[in-house]
Amino acid sequence: MITLSGLDFIWTILKVSALIFLLTLFVLIFEGAVFTFSSKDALLTPTTYSEAFEKNGVYDTLSVMIAEETSKSMNYPGMEEEVKTFTKDIVSPAFMKQQTETLLKNAFDYVNGKTNSLNLKISIPKETVKEKLKNFILTYVSKLPSCTPAQILDPNGIINPDGTANCIPPTINKETIADQMITEQEKQNPNAFNLSVDFNEATNGEIAKALSQIRQINEILLFILLAGVAAMIFIITIVLVICRKSLKSAVKWIGLYLFMAGAVGISLAFMMGSIIPAIIAASMQGIPAQFETLIVGTLSYILGLIATNALLICAIVTILGALMIVVGIFILKKPGATKPGIIEVKETQKVSKK
Repeated sequence: MITLSGLDFIWTILKVSALIFLLTLFVLIFEGAVFTFSSKDALLTPTTYSEAFEKNGVYDTLSVMIAEETSKSMNYPGMEEEVKTFTKDIVSPAFMKQQTETLLKNAFDYVNGKTNSLNLKISIPKETVKEKLKNFILTYVSKLPSCTPAQILDPNGIINPDGTANCIPPTINKETIADQMITEQEKQNPNAFNLSVDFNEATNGEIAKALSQIRQINEILLFILLAGVAAMIFIITIVLVICRKSLKSAVKWIGLYLFMAGAVGISLAFMMGSIIPAIIAASMQGIPAQFETLIVGTLSYILGLIATNALLICAIVTILGALMIVVGIFILKKPGATKPGIIEVKETQKVSKK
């Protein structure tokens, strides 16, 4: 026959088992919610990428790469370095930063549902390009030899069909010949100085499709995050119901839930901020060192930002949990407990009456 004390023991075992199971479930849901929030906050914010690019020299690298490619395509023998300088003056790191930040803002405004229109176009004012090019051509022309009489009489003796010059007549102003070279290039190609790129059109709309998918994923992540918060609140409610007869016990258990969830989250955050970047760096071996530095540095910065956000949340939750445990153990009294002084007074009164 099961006695009352035996039933109490069985109930205690069942209660503790349920609380431990709920603790495991709470920790798992908490980690998922925290790292979902931290990742969403970092990955879907344009400043994350602009800061990562700036810290890892992406803008400088892009400017140099564009300048080198331009120097190969422009036909100015012996002026390769001047071409690079001219190009970097137009697509400077500051320009690349400004345009990239604009693109990122437009893209993430679309992804985060702030706008339904997608603008991924960058452009350089035509007059700015012509002004920079004219300064470059003046430098180029100043290095040209004086034209011979035969070259002066030849219609193509001074200016070639591609806009380059063979020589400079002694009687012609350098400004004039520079203007002529620019005019000739515009005749050959009316869009020569319309430097603009629409990345969405350039990829046949693939970027728009990808961003639309990310937008849908973002909405799903928001739903998962809200569902996780609701699940944690539900679990805490169950704990309060199980421990409804003892506020002290309820506070201790909830404190333990928060403490364990925060502590596990701190461990995962440290792992994300240190171990994962090392794994990424090891997997990048074999690619050019310049690109390896950019990729690893950028990814490490983003992962570090996610880990920092998660670490801050988990640290706060851990401290809160520890405080609740302390309150539950040392401050709150068990149900029905009375102060020793009251018992002593009552006993003294009984003795006096006798």
